[in-house]
Amino acid sequence: MEERISNVPQAARITPTNATMISQAALETRRTALRADPLGEITKSRKGKQQEAEDRNATVREHIEARAIMMLERCNNLVGDKGTIAYVAPSFRATHDGLPTAKCRRHFIDSLKRHLKTMPDFHLEVLNSSSEVDEERGKGTVFVFFRLTGVGNHLERESVAVMQWEKRHWEWLCIKHEGMRGPSGFPNS
Repeated sequence: MEERISNVPQAARITPTNATMISQAALETRRTALRADPLGEITKSRKGKQQEAEDRNATVREHIEARAIMMLERCNNLVGDKGTIAYVAPSFRATHDGLPTAKCRRHFIDSLKRHLKTMPDFHLEVLNSSSEVDEERGKGTVFVFFRLTGVGNHLERESVAVMQWEKRHWEWLCIKHEGMRGPSGFPNS
């Protein structure tokens, strides 16, 4: 320990005497700043923290929206690869109008593959998405508006998916999917 101290130049060493001078100088600088702008520092730090939280939530929103869109678009190729499955919680539940409820991730993927085999021309196109996130609670919701073609008598259908996300073990996972059909009967153009 003594060797390291001896390598530091005498002027750079903090001693009780110059530590007091440094502390007094820092305190005086702070007092001067507060006299000039009494609430400035406090307001800046509050805005900084609030902005930081908003930025973090925006980043999480973008992150889970991108994952939700990717999961839906992968339905076009019946892809249930490990990359997509990694974003889905094992306890995942899915409900769709007119279809049986999937009570777990595996059941959902199997029923999706069976269902899509009956519609070889199936195509899903994401039109819009929106999301809400509460990072502190570790919960988020993604709303995805999309168009389906190749369903039924080659009709188009617009639908909404509401996907619930939860942060588990430092990772955002989709825990629930609710699909709501829009009107169908619009012939493909």
